[in-house]
Amino acid sequence: MDELVVWDIWLDKPAILLPLVFVVGLMIGSFLNLLAYRLPIMTRRDERADCLNFLGLPAESNPPFDLAFPGSHCPSCKTPIKPWHNVPVLGWLVLRGRCAACGVGISARYPLVELACGALSVLVGWRFGVGGQMAAALCLTWGLLGLSVLTWDSGEPSLDVTLPLLWLGLLWHCGGVFASAEAGILGALLGFLTAWLFYRGLGLANAYADSWACAMLGAWLGWRLLPWVALFALPVYVGLEWGVSRRFAWPARRRFVLYAIWAGWALLLAPTGWLNHFVD
Repeated sequence: MDELVVWDIWLDKPAILLPLVFVVGLMIGSFLNLLAYRLPIMTRRDERADCLNFLGLPAESNPPFDLAFPGSHCPSCKTPIKPWHNVPVLGWLVLRGRCAACGVGISARYPLVELACGALSVLVGWRFGVGGQMAAALCLTWGLLGLSVLTWDSGEPSLDVTLPLLWLGLLWHCGGVFASAEAGILGALLGFLTAWLFYRGLGLANAYADSWACAMLGAWLGWRLLPWVALFALPVYVGLEWGVSRRFAWPARRRFVLYAIWAGWALLLAPTGWLNHFVD
């Protein structure tokens, strides 16, 4: 029997597929934590370098800093993190949420993001099973989670994540994974223009970043599902941002686009017959 066929038979079993997807999700979640910490610093460095170059000033001499270098270390004491302390979730639990060298507290958001990524990955694996749709949905899920963490911190969607996700969505649709290529292109155009006109019409700031995020959503879902995204996301947004925030003094700083992208994700995992009714 062909080795690839054997793998397919084994992975078709939920008892094997779902734990495997969960572990991979935990590892991706660990990477997303790294991305959320380092990408804003890298962006600020690049913007500062561009400004210095534009003004004709000498460039600053900074040590290399990217997603690969320097290695994982404590932000407080700069001590390198041992590999076994860097294991998703378990490392944080073993250390009891503190640096092994200096004892400074480590945010609980790190294991929470890893667990969320693992849990969402399991939902995708359970919904689609092994195949192209699962691979595409996992890529989208991981990208949306990273984008959400970055948006939560900075206040606007990062184009460094949004634009690659947009092109990846259009690429997947070339094979008709969730919608046709035409539906993906029209969805991207409709998502961008609708958000742009909405923000400009109300005189709101940050129209550019949010418009690209809506374009990315349209590229993945196709144009027919975009109205349903707004229909599902708007009541939740109004309820949480205006109702809950006022009642419990919770600062209403979350962006509508955060609710929109997860409403779109939920629609993507909707039952096949219901989804196809709007996509086909």
